[in-house]
Amino acid sequence: RKISGTQNNIQVAGFYSSSGDAAWILRFDGSSWQMVYSQAGSRPPYTLDVISPTEGYFVTCWGWGRWDGASWSYTAQGWDFCDVADTWAIRDPESSFHWWAVGNNNFGNGIRVWCFNTNTMSFGSK
Repeated sequence: RKISGTQNNIQVAGFYSSSGDAAWILRFDGSSWQMVYSQAGSRPPYTLDVISPTEGYFVTCWGWGRWDGASWSYTAQGWDFCDVADTWAIRDPESSFHWWAVGNNNFGNGIRVWCFNTNTMSFGSK
């Protein structure tokens, strides 16, 4: 589904559904590939963006995930952004965080670009 990363920190989000929904993130550390995240059911990582060796983000149907340099953690948000196509994040020169996602909102309102609100820690939804 998506490849992103930095030198010696390449991460790939993938999806497998022949026997039910299952998704994973693999990481290449410069010498080998390892599975660093796996999720079955309603919150597989749809797309990701890794912006540094210690920071990355994925978007899923009911929340989002964060890479801290060692592992991924999931934050349940409850927003119905189940049709996300891609995401992109950056820190500006003052180290302020900016994150966007593009896609539909539960197939209900057409393609939109959504900006992550760091005050509410959510993209919102409606």
